[in-house]
Amino acid sequence: MRAVLNAEWDPIGVAAMVADEYDGYIAGLHRLLGCGASNHDVAEHLKVIEVEHMGLSETARDRRLRVAASLRRVAQADSGPMSCA
Repeated sequence: MRAVLNAEWDPIGVAAMVADEYDGYIAGLHRLLGCGASNHDVAEHLKVIEVEHMGLSETARDRRLRVAASLRRVAQADSGPMSCA
């Protein structure tokens, strides 16, 4: 998930310098995906992180949806079927 957040999301543009910048968000994203959140839900969660936690303007919705789909693929590949735990 780190690779997706750094390569596809990186709203503050520091991933090339600080590889673990977004690691604090991985557990929450894993939980959302494991509990059946849609790509739209994950994209909205990313927007909340951007706007409310980071104080940034939101990135484009289409971009966040692409990131959400990538996060889902990685999460499924890493842990097989996901569960809400």
